[in-house]
Amino acid sequence: MGIYVAPPGGPALFQGEVLRNLVVLVPDRHSLQPGAVTFRPEVHPLAVLVHPDCDLDRDHKGRTSTTEPVNSALLSQVLLCPAYNQDEIRAENSYFGTRDFKQIRQNQNERFHCLPAGQIGDGPASLEEMFVDFRHAMGVPTELLYEAVAAQTTERLALVNDVFKHDLIQRFCSYLGRVALPD
Repeated sequence: MGIYVAPPGGPALFQGEVLRNLVVLVPDRHSLQPGAVTFRPEVHPLAVLVHPDCDLDRDHKGRTSTTEPVNSALLSQVLLCPAYNQDEIRAENSYFGTRDFKQIRQNQNERFHCLPAGQIGDGPASLEEMFVDFRHAMGVPTELLYEAVAAQTTERLALVNDVFKHDLIQRFCSYLGRVALPD
């Protein structure tokens, strides 16, 4: 059993999906005046969808229902975490030494989760080793993500296999559940 399976067909989104070229609109911090906010696009070469499947399923059913969807069924945003290759992690975190990076690769650093390189399903495609960054988790408008996937400006690369997804999500929840203690 490999770490990645082929991306699911159809428009529904799934927890553990690996996406390429995710564009997120970020407010320009110099324009945060009421009524004058401007946004700039920020492209994430890789991202992993970490939102719970039960919410994603309910949202998808609400959006595709032949009756008027119940607003409580629809998600305004979904959670994703950016993923980086080794060179990108080292460039962004120049203070990481060899020992630090070894801990990251062995999933002993709470901020990152290492997903090893692997073949996607039974096909010839594969993904290189990637590091999911929990600290930079982001909310992306659900409707915009659906549109980007449908237009193929954001590409669905793979789905993390359930066994590996469980570990990824448990570590993500643990990271979010941290409680800051005073010094």
